[in-house]
Amino acid sequence: KEIAYHGDTVNTAARIQKKCNELGHELLISENLMRKLENTSLSFERLGIVPLKGKQREVEIFAVNR
Repeated sequence: KEIAYHGDTVNTAARIQKKCNELGHELLISENLMRKLENTSLSFERLGIVPLKGKQREVEIFAVNR
């Protein structure tokens, strides 16, 4: 099986990845993904709403902790 992502999904993921060094975390995710992972053993740290290059709306970012 193969999964392909295009357009906005890839763009948003790339922009969030670039924030990792800036914010000092290994793994950052959007609020949308965090909501889908709420019932897992992961814990999340809210880092706030950040502007992402090329996006019209700001995105709420969370660090993922074990």
